[in-house]
Amino acid sequence: MTLHISGATKEQLKTIRTTMSWTLKHFISEVGLNRIIINIQLCEFSNPKNHGYCTWADRHIKPREFLMEVQKALNGNALIHALIHECIHINQFYKGHLSQDLRTNEFRWKGKVVPQITDSYDEYLNFPWEREAYRLQKKLYKKFVHELYNHKKRADIKKLHK
Repeated sequence: MTLHISGATKEQLKTIRTTMSWTLKHFISEVGLNRIIINIQLCEFSNPKNHGYCTWADRHIKPREFLMEVQKALNGNALIHALIHECIHINQFYKGHLSQDLRTNEFRWKGKVVPQITDSYDEYLNFPWEREAYRLQKKLYKKFVHELYNHKKRADIKKLHK
């Protein structure tokens, strides 16, 4: 996986690299990961509820290059949540579950057209790819924190015994 990151602080860079690597390894094989390019931009959004956005950058069916925008003000747990959420969308695009018809600009979820007529953020959250992303995000976040915490704890214990 190739990451191009812009607009991040040193602390955010470390969090982004760790979170992206850990999360995408749960979805995509190592061979597949070697073919993925992700351009991540930390920027300011007009809607403070919006923490991130992800789309394909090369082709609309099973893409391999992605653009992710993340709210610049996010740090720590909020940044991790946003990154995990957007990684789920990368996986949805990568596996072809989520796609966009370039002729009609319609989104498809598992082959079925999903009408995009909404100006409401709350309505947007009810799209099937968003429901899946929020559901999986919670599970993956808990697993991420548990694995990283236990790994750090084991490393600290090893230091004590040296």
